[in-house]
Amino acid sequence: LRKLVTGVSQIVYTTGTNFGFGLLAGGVLGSISAIPKLLFDHKSNFGTIVSKATSWGLSWGMTSGFFVGLDTALYVARDGYQDSANTVLSAIAAGAFFARSKGTNHMIRMAAIYGGSVFLLQTLASIPAKKTTTTTDTNDNNNNNNN
Repeated sequence: LRKLVTGVSQIVYTTGTNFGFGLLAGGVLGSISAIPKLLFDHKSNFGTIVSKATSWGLSWGMTSGFFVGLDTALYVARDGYQDSANTVLSAIAAGAFFARSKGTNHMIRMAAIYGGSVFLLQTLASIPAKKTTTTTDTNDNNNNNNN
């Protein structure tokens, strides 16, 4: 029971905090994107910025919370095991969730785009960089070994 409560609280905490971060980021970006309309469209007012900030904030918050919440749920369900499969599956689900209002075909397309993008980024990030050794590095290592 203790493990279940800990897992659920971890899922709720990460989902909630990432919803908040997404809400904040989306709200800021939504506000910035509404400024040109406010400046150049005489029919716009401050409500335009608030409306766009709210819309973007909720969208970003729900997507972020859903993605991270599912990633954490997979982590908890797999007894603390974290690998790229958790993140890719979460990205697939978040893509489908994000496109849910536009129909099944769009959900499948966005799930493939989100999941594929995350998989590609993880694959590129896991390629080790080649380390080059300079003469100074080699001499320093030899001096340290001699002492």
